[in-house]
Amino acid sequence: MKDTIEGTFTDEECADCDETQSDHKHWGELVPPGETRFFCTRCIRIRSAAYRRGEASKPLGYLKVKNK
Repeated sequence: MKDTIEGTFTDEECADCDETQSDHKHWGELVPPGETRFFCTRCIRIRSAAYRRGEASKPLGYLKVKNK
């Protein structure tokens, strides 16, 4: 995605699951307007797939709540 930077962001937790190392910095359709969030590879794939299917974006922290 043009609004995603891939890298190793060791100081940033995933916005969805609290993974302690994020691999993607995203600021587009997958997050609230005007915001930037970090995601692990698994969570960015889940969000991207839902977006491609035309689903509404899942709320941030979705997997934190689901896994409790």
